[in-house]
Amino acid sequence: MKRKFTIAFLCAMIAFSTFYIYAEVVGAKNPFKNLFAKGPDESEVNVEEEENKENDKKEEEIKVPKETISGELFFVVMGVDGDDVKDISKVKGQRTDTMILTKLNFDTGEIVMMNLPRDTRVNSKKYGVMKLNAGHAKGGNEGIISEIRDLTNLDLRHYVKVDYEAVRNLVDAIGGVEFDVPVHMYYYDPSADPPLDIDIKQGLQVIDGPTSIKFLRWRHNSDMTTGGYGDGSDLARIKTQQQFIQATIKQALSFKNLFKLPTILKRVLPNVDTNISIEKMIAAAASADKLNVDNITSLTLPGEAGYIGQTSYFIADKAADKEAFKQYFGNYYMGD
Repeated sequence: MKRKFTIAFLCAMIAFSTFYIYAEVVGAKNPFKNLFAKGPDESEVNVEEEENKENDKKEEEIKVPKETISGELFFVVMGVDGDDVKDISKVKGQRTDTMILTKLNFDTGEIVMMNLPRDTRVNSKKYGVMKLNAGHAKGGNEGIISEIRDLTNLDLRHYVKVDYEAVRNLVDAIGGVEFDVPVHMYYYDPSADPPLDIDIKQGLQVIDGPTSIKFLRWRHNSDMTTGGYGDGSDLARIKTQQQFIQATIKQALSFKNLFKLPTILKRVLPNVDTNISIEKMIAAAASADKLNVDNITSLTLPGEAGYIGQTSYFIADKAADKEAFKQYFGNYYMGD
């Protein structure tokens, strides 16, 4: 079993806890309410020109949304294995294990999280046919953002990248996550470095940091059974992960954790890399009390798993994808 684990739910820390604690404890009004609007430095960025400088070729001009978007944050959460790198911002050459498009609307309280399966088949303008998660391995943060933009036709500009250490530290810092594990998960691989030993009983329990990593890495048991969990594919795993994300968000924002934020941040932030500005985060914080953690829309990119030749892919349903992008991220849709 390869070292694969999902770190997506760390956005609960970055996108919810930081904002929420600021608004609830400080009780601040939003002095940066206009920071969400795209100013000249952001709206006038010529993406095509920047890509031409790198690729030294002409491409069709990228469309931009017709409307200025205020009161929202839109970003992708990416999980990587940065075990051997102290500075996560320097993690390169690795595929992203997790990609979740995330939209926070501080006017309506709406929260939308769409998983992009890592095996999604894309025809990259620069690299040809490949799996979506190879975008980061080949082009770093900018590379994966570019591939996601091409896949979704969404005006995606921001990212939050985390590694497994951040997940473990977050879960431990909030006192663990109470979760009903769907099946008995057991797997042993002595050849892994370090050896992988997973034995998590089925049922309601409090999952600590180290166990959360094993829980999220598990695909199937040593005897290749899944106990009804599905076929061991990413789709089955994503569904459980989405439930775990919501449980973690609620735990992170429980009353007992509100005043532990400085300690939590100290343990987590060293393993986080983002291009969301401090100003935008502070602006969001002043309105974060409007977010409704009981109103989270969790979904997966429409499509299905399959094989093309000897290679397994997630094949996106282009027609259904288009409708989903318009429905859930309409303000950022760049047209046909």
